[in-house]
Amino acid sequence: MKLTVKLMAAALVSLVFFYTACKKVGDAPVPNASPKDVAGLIGKDFANALAGNYGGVSLNDGVKPPAVLASVKPKVLNSFNSLCGFTIDTTTKYVFTQGDSIKSVVSGRFKFTYTCSSTVPDGYKVFTDFINAGKAPGYAFIYAITQSYKVQALDLSYSKVSMDGKLKSFGYFRNGSGPFVDTTHLANTYYQHQNYVMHNLVIDVHNNLDIISGSATFTTRGRNQFGKWEYEGTIEYIGNHTAIITFDGHSYSVNLLTGVVTPV
Repeated sequence: MKLTVKLMAAALVSLVFFYTACKKVGDAPVPNASPKDVAGLIGKDFANALAGNYGGVSLNDGVKPPAVLASVKPKVLNSFNSLCGFTIDTTTKYVFTQGDSIKSVVSGRFKFTYTCSSTVPDGYKVFTDFINAGKAPGYAFIYAITQSYKVQALDLSYSKVSMDGKLKSFGYFRNGSGPFVDTTHLANTYYQHQNYVMHNLVIDVHNNLDIISGSATFTTRGRNQFGKWEYEGTIEYIGNHTAIITFDGHSYSVNLLTGVVTPV
């Protein structure tokens, strides 16, 4: 498990496209976003938050703390099973820079506890509360991410894991050259707020974090280039990087890798 700086770079590159497309035009009334556009946003946002692309942790590196915590003094072990119940609870802060155009500071709390179903670590509980704040040409952004969940290995190779818990993904975007220090969604701010509760997810770690079964409930509200929206709904994961997202009487099949949305 590690902070995925390279993947975060890709996520922040997409921010450039996103914000360029959604700059405010005058003071015209904000239309309602189409449910199909919202379904695509939810599918991609959940996949990014789960993978740690906005900051936080990723499932990709097994049962161990992320690389960014390498400076934390390690525990002296008499045996591997001494890790059972061992907890790291600390704060971290680092600068992320991409080329000459995007720079952000990622900071927040990280708590990680090894769990054991027998005598050796085969899972963990994690809590992160991170802010990723930065600027790009013409706009500033903040992502506020909270990860609070339990991961349990389902085989000895850690190829499949189960996951239960919560994710929060709040993004804010604003025109201007100054830093973005206000995390409230003001009238002239583009934002997207998602909260997810995960139920019995089974994830194929070695297949690009394919969620092969399980479900989640969510709440979402926002305002961007699609318009404004506020919904609550459900997500059913059916494998092959596909989810069925249902809300407001609509159901959509969403490819979590490409964001392609198909009405069901």
